[in-house]
Amino acid sequence: MKLDLLDIKDGGIVGQQRVVMVAYEDCDLGHYMLAITQKMSENSFSSKLSTIKWLNNIELKKGDIVVVYFKGGETKSKKNDSGSITYFLYWDIEKTFQDFSNSCCVLLETTWVAKDIQVDSKEGDNI
Repeated sequence: MKLDLLDIKDGGIVGQQRVVMVAYEDCDLGHYMLAITQKMSENSFSSKLSTIKWLNNIELKKGDIVVVYFKGGETKSKKNDSGSITYFLYWDIEKTFQDFSNSCCVLLETTWVAKDIQVDSKEGDNI
């Protein structure tokens, strides 16, 4: 994975709770999703994802930081003294981690295939 979940800051504080990630290699942020789910044990979590955020298509450079706030807002960025960029994104959910039972945040790297749904007028044709 070229992106890593560094920290969850101010968990449980409405308006301040945020997820912080860093790019360890150049990558497209749009290939990642954040999800909230239940923690099952120390190193496992439920496959039932309750809240998902597919991240914006942003070309990240090694060292760039991504901060995703739970609150609503407009995507913005700022250049850091080191030359890296910090991107601020917003999940637009009003819940905090305290609103989810035994919760954890999971970073998923995605690959996908999309296919348009075709609706046939004939009934009874099944695969």
